[in-house]
Amino acid sequence: MKNIGNIFFAIFIIIFFIFGYFWYQKIAGSSEEVLVVAEKRVVSQEFLAAINKLRTIKINKAFFENESFRALQDFTPLIKIPANIGRANPFLPLQSR
Repeated sequence: MKNIGNIFFAIFIIIFFIFGYFWYQKIAGSSEEVLVVAEKRVVSQEFLAAINKLRTIKINKAFFENESFRALQDFTPLIKIPANIGRANPFLPLQSR
C-alpha cells in the first residue's frame, strides 16, 4: 500500500510540474508579445517625430555656390592595393614543397 501511495504522489507531482510549466509558458509568451507591440508603437512614434523634424530642415544652397567652397580641393590619398595579396584560402594548411 505504501508503494502505491508513493507512485501516485510522484505522478501527481510530475503532472503538477508539467501543468505549471505550460501555464508559465503561456503567461510569459503573452506578456512578451504585448511588450513587443508596445515597443514598436513607441519606436514608430519616435521615428515619425524624427521624420517630421527632417521635413522642416531647409538647406541653404548658396553655400555650395560660394567661391570658397568651389575652391576646396580633395587631398584624399589613393589607397594602392598590394600586388601580392596572399593565399586564396588562408585557412588551408600549408603545403610543404
